[in-house]
Amino acid sequence: MKTFTVEVTQEDRTAAADAVKAIRGHKNHDWQQRIRDGKCDDGTMVQAFARHRIASRTDDQDATRPAPISLNPDATDIRLVLEGTLPRCPFCNGTPSTHTRFFPHSGIYQSIVHCGRCMAQVMVNQRDHEEARQDAIAHWTARAPVQPDDLTAASQLEHSGLISREKYNHIVENIRARESIRGAMA
Repeated sequence: MKTFTVEVTQEDRTAAADAVKAIRGHKNHDWQQRIRDGKCDDGTMVQAFARHRIASRTDDQDATRPAPISLNPDATDIRLVLEGTLPRCPFCNGTPSTHTRFFPHSGIYQSIVHCGRCMAQVMVNQRDHEEARQDAIAHWTARAPVQPDDLTAASQLEHSGLISREKYNHIVENIRARESIRGAMA
């Protein structure tokens, strides 16, 4: 069975001949010369060096691929944060912010809503900038429905001394924020 061969350069031939010399010593001088002359281009050793050269060139091209472009927060991002439209972080009660990047090589917008305090985040990739932002915000604001016992359970934890008054207030604030957002979205 014949395998697929790749194009070979003189550098590939020289590297393969030098490898043969290093492995087998000077006793295979004729073979080394045949490799250098291009008479063994479909041989395993020469093809290995050629494939390595091609793979490393592909890696270099990937390295020169344009980096994602960080888009500065626009008026909508700033308004969301300033108006408090985004609910606070459900984990630490931190203030969230939004950020969008554009990946030119794929045409994808990546929108992130994240907490600056505990680093919780929601990330969405879309082909449209506004759609990416709206989906990320929708995922950030989507919270589990408040159960009637949530406030009671928080109160019991606080009274038993398992959580501080500050933590209790944080929990109550989050529960109320979720409910007001749900009400506004309904």
